[in-house]
Amino acid sequence: MAIGENIRRFRDEGGYTQQQLAVIIGVKASYISALERGQRRPGKKILPLLCDALGVDEWDILFGTCEMCDGRLSPEKKALLDAIEGLPKDVVRALTQFIMKLKDSVKKLDNLLHLNLPISLRCTRGTHLAPLEDGYGRTRQRGKRLQM
Repeated sequence: MAIGENIRRFRDEGGYTQQQLAVIIGVKASYISALERGQRRPGKKILPLLCDALGVDEWDILFGTCEMCDGRLSPEKKALLDAIEGLPKDVVRALTQFIMKLKDSVKKLDNLLHLNLPISLRCTRGTHLAPLEDGYGRTRQRGKRLQM
């Protein structure tokens, strides 16, 4: 679920209008509207205020709750949840911010290259970051082209 959908869901569950929530956290109602439509993302100053007002964790705002996903978590997401379980809140917050920045960087790179390839395929043709087998039992060395 997208961040905006999560914010809208938690706002509705809390019984707030966009205007009421905006007054509580000290922003304009148009900002809340833009968040819910996915046109804006909450900044690091607004996110904690938003979480306090809605009574949820940052993780819930950014990624939704387990109840919201109805058991549709991929193995990768389950592994991520298991990895952060038990970590202090400030560490989880720092990891979350890092992941969001990484996600934005990948999105910008995709837009720049006009490609929708997985990260592992974003190498120049003929070079790879790790040794790979070519199907004939020959391996490529880091950053070197396969000798034909």
